[in-house]
Amino acid sequence: MVMRKLMILFVFIGLLSGCSGRNIISQEQYMEYAEQIGFLLPDSLRTPEQNAIRDKFVKVAFANTEIRNNEMHLTVGRDYFVEQGLPEFCYDMVMFDYDNNNKFIKDAIKNSEIPIDLESSFKDAQRQILGIE
Repeated sequence: MVMRKLMILFVFIGLLSGCSGRNIISQEQYMEYAEQIGFLLPDSLRTPEQNAIRDKFVKVAFANTEIRNNEMHLTVGRDYFVEQGLPEFCYDMVMFDYDNNNKFIKDAIKNSEIPIDLESSFKDAQRQILGIE
């Protein structure tokens, strides 16, 4: 349930933020990929294969992400995603999400008096998704 909420949040932020010009894929490509692997479908309509890809995608992304200066950074490359049995475009999706998330968070910090601590929030999510103590 937590994994589903986080994926929906990332997709939603990505859609709201739009392309910032640095993305390696367009928003339209992102949506095509998300549809292809069933990210936008409810659990009950996803195929077992789509569920397996989505679950692996989330775990690989969360296990290989660092937070530096309130920004999300992927610590592995495209080849790692392929080695884990994921479609190559999953790497592009993470890069799209992180680029947009970082832009969104930077704007939120700039326009807010409330401090945002992405690192502690992300660590909590990592613990829940990856089962880290």
